[in-house]
Amino acid sequence: MPAMIALETILLESETARPKRADAQANRARILAAAERLFAEKGVEQVSMVEIGRAAGIGQGTLYRRFAGKSELCQALLDTQMREFQDQTLHQLRGMNEAGAAKLAQLRWFLQAVVQFHEHHLPMMCSIFGDAPPPPGFEPPPQWWAHRTIAGLLTSAQRYGEIGAEVDLPYFVDALLVLIHPFTLHVQRTNHRFSNERIVAGLGRIVDAIARV
Repeated sequence: MPAMIALETILLESETARPKRADAQANRARILAAAERLFAEKGVEQVSMVEIGRAAGIGQGTLYRRFAGKSELCQALLDTQMREFQDQTLHQLRGMNEAGAAKLAQLRWFLQAVVQFHEHHLPMMCSIFGDAPPPPGFEPPPQWWAHRTIAGLLTSAQRYGEIGAEVDLPYFVDALLVLIHPFTLHVQRTNHRFSNERIVAGLGRIVDAIARV
């Protein structure tokens, strides 16, 4: 009999836990959807947590249990959007590869896509990290993926004879990675007023410079 009581207790606890988990997931989705919409309409800096909770139909207590502040909320949004961007990028590069596109053409496309992604998401990154400089050695999560992608495309380009064997691939991988780093792009846009088109064109000229003539 005691075993039966224990089993019933476990079953009851399991049944009550499921709706709670479902509610938490639903609340999280509503908060993120409301934040994404408001950020697009007003800009990240102009939107408060109070507005986000109100737009999501969520109480402030529930909102702050899910996200301690706007920076945490931006991080969650950025993680989701980065995964989507990676999936789209892999699909695009796979299609270009199957169509026989040159590796350097794929690299140019990738660099432009990364610049555009960061341009759209820089306000959220600034909300996450604030005005303080990043700690030594810090790399945003997208950077390791970008490093692998650039290195893979340049290695393939060298293998297929699009760039010479004498080209120092590790150096150019790092050079390109620095130029598409979100903090580099932020300085170029805010301090130097470089347009997105100017940045992409400059990256393209660097790729052209290492291409085999």
